[in-house]
Amino acid sequence: MTADLAIGELADLLRGNVPANTTEAENGERFFGLAEISHGGATTRVLLPDVDLERAVRLQEHDIVVALLGKIGDVVIVGEEAVGCVLGRECAALRIRADERRVIPQWLYLVMRSSQFRQRAALGATGSTMPRLSPKVLAEMTVPIPSIDIQARLWSRLAAFDDAISTHRDLIESLCALRDAEIDLAASSPEQKRKTVGGQGKAVRPERLQPKRR
Repeated sequence: MTADLAIGELADLLRGNVPANTTEAENGERFFGLAEISHGGATTRVLLPDVDLERAVRLQEHDIVVALLGKIGDVVIVGEEAVGCVLGRECAALRIRADERRVIPQWLYLVMRSSQFRQRAALGATGSTMPRLSPKVLAEMTVPIPSIDIQARLWSRLAAFDDAISTHRDLIESLCALRDAEIDLAASSPEQKRKTVGGQGKAVRPERLQPKRR
């Protein structure tokens, strides 16, 4: 049996309050904002040293981060690599309560990825110039909650799709690199064709380039 429950009944909603005063330096407090949501959770930015972090929200594994501005309703689930990142302004993190037994974080993430949920989130936004989704409206939005067994089974099945998509994306990138190598070899002079890989005296042959495998 499936029940519709408000997100606020299942999870604590933590709103980011740190502006995106960032740099791409290697060291510093890692930042997680709207750009990181758009990039699937990949983190590359760190905060400038003088940013006030007294009330900062730090992400935990399996938090679900939602965009409240821009691509409203865009969502990503936090993996190990983003644990400890500082949550940016215009984002909210949903954290399933420790004593909650009706839902797993992965299920909430899947439901919120659906086009239906994103449309509802966009309709719930207010403001004409820069529409925003308020945390209150987000917390009141309902999601279908089937049994835990069904949630886990569907997550496993859909995760397999994501793995397959990722694998084929890597393969496509490798094939594009192989094609470009063929073009470069065809356009090079005889002297360039005799150049070696690592100075070993062997011509570079495109058929030796193999697509990446996961």
